[in-house]
Amino acid sequence: MIAGAGAASEILSALARHATDAPDAPAICAVEPDGAPRTVASWNELAHRAGRLAAALSAQVPPGAVVLLHGGRAADAVGWYLAAIAAGVSILPVHRAAAPAEVESIARRSRAIARVPAGPAVRGVPVIDLDRAGAHGAGASGAVVLVSSGTTGASKLARRLSPALDADAHSVAHAARLGPGDRVLLAVPACHSYGLDMIVAAVLAGAAIDILDPFDPQAAAAHLAAHGTVFPGVPVMFESLSRHGPTRRGPLRLAFSAGAPLPDRLLCEFTQRWGIGLGQLYGASELGSVTLCDPNSLDYARGSVGLPMRDVSIRVLDPADPARALPTGATGQIAVRAPSMFSGYLDGDSPLADGHFLTGDLGHLDSRGRLFVTGRLKLLIDVGGLKVNPQEVEAALADHPGVAECVVVPLAVSDTVTRLRAVYVPRHADAAPPDSSLREFLRTRLAPHQIPRLIEPVASLPRSPTGKVLRTKVAGC
Repeated sequence: MIAGAGAASEILSALARHATDAPDAPAICAVEPDGAPRTVASWNELAHRAGRLAAALSAQVPPGAVVLLHGGRAADAVGWYLAAIAAGVSILPVHRAAAPAEVESIARRSRAIARVPAGPAVRGVPVIDLDRAGAHGAGASGAVVLVSSGTTGASKLARRLSPALDADAHSVAHAARLGPGDRVLLAVPACHSYGLDMIVAAVLAGAAIDILDPFDPQAAAAHLAAHGTVFPGVPVMFESLSRHGPTRRGPLRLAFSAGAPLPDRLLCEFTQRWGIGLGQLYGASELGSVTLCDPNSLDYARGSVGLPMRDVSIRVLDPADPARALPTGATGQIAVRAPSMFSGYLDGDSPLADGHFLTGDLGHLDSRGRLFVTGRLKLLIDVGGLKVNPQEVEAALADHPGVAECVVVPLAVSDTVTRLRAVYVPRHADAAPPDSSLREFLRTRLAPHQIPRLIEPVASLPRSPTGKVLRTKVAGC
């Protein structure tokens, strides 16, 4: 059972409380192909499992050191996160699909001194022996270290300490109104910030975590139609669910998207199919979750990612001069300060302005303080001296009834001239819209310099494990 210095964690205190008050209630479940949840661990079992793992970490890893978590099931990650907090060590989850060279690089940059048993071997990093136990609770703050793209595109390692995870759990649980009666369908990777945020919030609130790994639209639809009450997903998942709607209205009360822009068309299609609104969440590996636009809230605004969560400060800054804040309604770089934010990178300096993290995202605040995210600073494309936000072009093209999804990337015409290239997936595989039809459609919505020089249909777009389109692969093909 969890004990010791880690008990100062509000997340661990909540775990111990659930193990006492509702020991046999499901804490972690696996979603079967028919959508039914199969209990993997009750609250009592999860508390004992986390305690056993914490004891093994304490016996073999000094406080504050980094331990790699690579491979294994998403359900295992929950126990390791809780154990790291209790033992005062830093757990670094790496997606199971990561290439061996990438894992080796992360291990070297993080100075990891051990790894958990599930993953493949990593040179110079010994495996934790689960049979060696020690007294945990050395007084150090446990942490989770996340692989982040940073604001430049180069991956960095962001450490989020236990107090930040507590704050994150409180914010998300409050914003999503989580409670012991909820079942959260976790289909996003547990090793990413989005998955971590949902896990700690569910543990704090006593909500069951129903894990669907990998994502399957038919299983997800069946689960949400009969069991799930809250679904945090990404746009590509909601695209699938818009084609696999329920045969009856189930217990699903809240669904929200994050990780990539949510096309207005998709929002409408999901709402029509499922009979509930679709919100948006905004966050980052460095920040945790900092806004949630709840479609059931009086503050809901279509296209917004919502109001700041508790004790979160959001500013919009001049991209050329981060010391200068922009007025309401002006578009600039989004900067955020939050109690859930990271303590710093393990392998680089933190981009801060007056204590606010410079996200690299572009957006604006409206008169009520709601945030609208409109693009990425690093994605701006120079076309004849004019800056083009490719996500604005993508939003316009995605409104065409014949386009299912699209991405816009730079097209080098010469060593001094750049134009735009749009790659899209037709809504009907055997009926791609004529190029002239797409151009005529865009002329009514975009300026001439925003209309792509090339518009090409493809069968599918390359994606990351969280559903983000891999722009570099599109641009390089």
